[in-house]
Amino acid sequence: MQIVFGLSLDGPAYPTLPYDKEAVIGELCCGPQGLLRLLEIRLGLSGIWAPTPYRVEIYRQRLLAIDNEGRFFHKSLQADSLAVAETLLRWRDSLILGGWDFQANDKYPGRLNDLAAVEHIAADQLPPVPWGFAERMRAVIGALPSAHLDIVRIKLVEKSSLMGPPWNVLLDKLGQSGILIEEPKEIAITAGGDLGVLQKSILQGGTSEATGDGSLVILHTDTDTQAADLLAAWLASELESDRVLIIPPGDRTLARVLSLYGSPTLGINSYSAQRPILQVLPLLIELLWEPLDPFRLMEFLTLPETPIPGWVARRLAGVVATTPGIGGESWRETIVECAAGAASSNESKEQSERGYLLKELISTWLETPRFPKAPGAPREIVANLAKRIAMWASTRTIEDEEKASQVMALSAQSSHLSQIVETLPETHITQPHLQKLVRMVQGEGQALGETEEAGHYPWIESPDALAGMAKEVIWWGFTSNNAPSVQRPPWTVQEKDFLASMGVHLPGPERDVARMVDGFIRPVFSTQERLMLIVPSLEGGKEANPHPFYDQIKAIFRDSLKNVEITASSWLSGNHKLPALVTTGVMPRFLPSQRRFWQIKDGNALVPREVESYSSLNDFFYGPYKWVLRYKAQVKQGAIQSVSDTKKLMGDLSHRLFEVIFLPGEDFKTTSREKMDRLVDETMTRILTEEGAVFLLPGYE
Repeated sequence: MQIVFGLSLDGPAYPTLPYDKEAVIGELCCGPQGLLRLLEIRLGLSGIWAPTPYRVEIYRQRLLAIDNEGRFFHKSLQADSLAVAETLLRWRDSLILGGWDFQANDKYPGRLNDLAAVEHIAADQLPPVPWGFAERMRAVIGALPSAHLDIVRIKLVEKSSLMGPPWNVLLDKLGQSGILIEEPKEIAITAGGDLGVLQKSILQGGTSEATGDGSLVILHTDTDTQAADLLAAWLASELESDRVLIIPPGDRTLARVLSLYGSPTLGINSYSAQRPILQVLPLLIELLWEPLDPFRLMEFLTLPETPIPGWVARRLAGVVATTPGIGGESWRETIVECAAGAASSNESKEQSERGYLLKELISTWLETPRFPKAPGAPREIVANLAKRIAMWASTRTIEDEEKASQVMALSAQSSHLSQIVETLPETHITQPHLQKLVRMVQGEGQALGETEEAGHYPWIESPDALAGMAKEVIWWGFTSNNAPSVQRPPWTVQEKDFLASMGVHLPGPERDVARMVDGFIRPVFSTQERLMLIVPSLEGGKEANPHPFYDQIKAIFRDSLKNVEITASSWLSGNHKLPALVTTGVMPRFLPSQRRFWQIKDGNALVPREVESYSSLNDFFYGPYKWVLRYKAQVKQGAIQSVSDTKKLMGDLSHRLFEVIFLPGEDFKTTSREKMDRLVDETMTRILTEEGAVFLLPGYE
C-alpha cells in the first residue's frame, strides 16, 4: 500500500486520488484520523471508542473527586464543572500526545501535580477516562516498529518538521518498520506572469511589480452572493476541467448558485444542531422545568416529527396559541375531541382503544411532573426521558431520506445523553448543567447538503488540503473570517522546561504559525496558470475583511496591486484580466398598482355573520378589507406569533377569572375580603399555570 498523508487530508483533498492517477487500488490519501484507523487495524488495536462528551463527564467526576481549596482549578470547577472538565481534558490529551505518563513526582510544578493526581484515583472508586485520540496514538506508537503493516511508502504533503510531536515520533517508527517516508519536494516557481512573480518574491523575498496579465486575480465584490453569481455564470460557460475550488467548511453559497446555473452539485454539507427533528430532545428537556415555557411547548408541537401524532399536535398548538399552558379547559376538551376522532377512525376492537392510547400518549410526553431549575430534575427522570426519545426515534420508519437521517441522529444523541446522565454522581441535574450536556451530545449537529453529482468541480475546505498541482485554483471566501487562528498553549515556561527535562515535548505556537503560513502559500505554488482570490465585503450578511495572506501580497506588489484587483462591475464591463461574461438585458417589471375596490364574483362569500364582536365590527367599519381577509378568507397570523400577544392574553385571562369565580352562581355578598382575596389568588394561580403560563416566565412577572 502507498499513502499520501497530510494533517488536513481527512476531509476533501485534491487530487482526490493519490499520485495523479485516474484509478487506484491499494493506495490511499488520508489525514490523521484515516492513518490512525489504518494502523490500528493493521496492528490489531481497533475498537469502539467512547464519544468526547462521555469522556468529558468521566473526567469531570475525577476532578470533583480530588477537588479541594488547594487545587488550581477549584474556584472554576465550582462555577462551571463541565466547561472546566472539557478544557482540562484537552490539556491532558496534549500532554499524553507529548509523551507524559503522569507518574507521581513530588517535584512537579503545582498545576502538573494536580493533573497527575487526577490520573491516580483508584479504579474501584471511579471509572478510568475512556481512550481518546491521544491514547490511541500512544498505543500505536508503542506497538511499532512492526513488519506486518504492508505499507510500502508514505508521501508527506507537508514537511515532517512542521507536524511536530507526536507525528515525528510516529513517522520515525514507521520508517523503522521498513516504510519509505517521502518528504515533499521543495517549492519552486511553477507559473509565469504575475503568479510566477509572486512565487519568486515569496521564495527570494523583496518586492515586485504586477502587470495584470490575469494569472493572479483578486476579485472584490459587495457581497458573497454577488460573487457567487458572477463565478457561476463564468464557470458554466468554461470547459476547463483541471480547476479546483477552495471553499470554507459549511459554506454552500457558491454551491447553490452553481447548481442553479446547471453545474453538477458539489455535495457540500453544512452541519447544524438546529435541524427540526433534532429539536425534539432539547425541547422535551426544556419542558421538564417549572414554570412551563409555552414558547418551547409551541415549538415542540409545530415540529414536523414528534412522538405526538401530527394532526393532534396541530390541534394542541392552536390551544397553546390562545391559552398558553397545559391542563386548561380548552386543552382538556381538545384531547377529548382528538381521542374521540382517533377511536372512530376504525371500527375494529383494536382501533377502538386508540382514543385511550392517545390520551396516555399525550400524558406520557407532555403532562409530566415539572421541577425547579435548581436543584433540578432527578437523574432517573432525565435518563428515562432520554431513553424514551431514543426508543421512539429508533422505531420510526420514514421514507424521506433527509428526515430519516435526522431521526437516526436523534436516537443516537438521546442514547448518548442517557448514558452520560446515568453515570452522574449528582442525584439531581440543574437546568444549566443539563443544557450544556445536551449541547455537547448534539455537537455540530446533523449534516445537510446536496448529493454530489458526477463531473462536479473538485473542491477542498482548506488551502493546505492541496496535495497536487492544478492549472487553476479559485479561493472562495478569501477573508479573515475563514482564516485559522493560532492558540497560545496554556503552559508556563517553568512547566514546559520541566516537561522537556522528562522528554515530554509539546508543540509551540511557532510551529503552528509556520504550518499556517505554509498552508497560506500552498495554493500559490500548486497553481500553474491562474490563481483567483474572492474577497467579498459582506459574507453571510456580516462585514468581512481580506484574508491575512492578502497583506503579504499587498506588501510584495505595493502600488501595482491594483493591476491584479478587479471589481464586480469592472468584470461585467469587460475587464481583460478575466474572460468576458455573457449578459442579457432584463426589462424591469413593476409592482401592480393598488386597487381601491375588490370585485368578488360569488356573492355568497360575503353573507353576514350571525355574531359580531366589538373588534370585528371595528374592522368592518374602518377596515373592510381586513374584515374580509380575517373573517371570510380566514387569513390569520401564525400560531407561534400569537403566543406573544400578551395584551390580548391579559384581557382573556381577566375574563376567564371572572367566569370561573362568578358563573357558578355563588352569592358573594357575605364573603369576607380575606376569603375573596384567597379565592382570587388560588384561582388565578391555577389559571396562569394552565392557560397563561407566559406570565410565569422570568421577565413577565
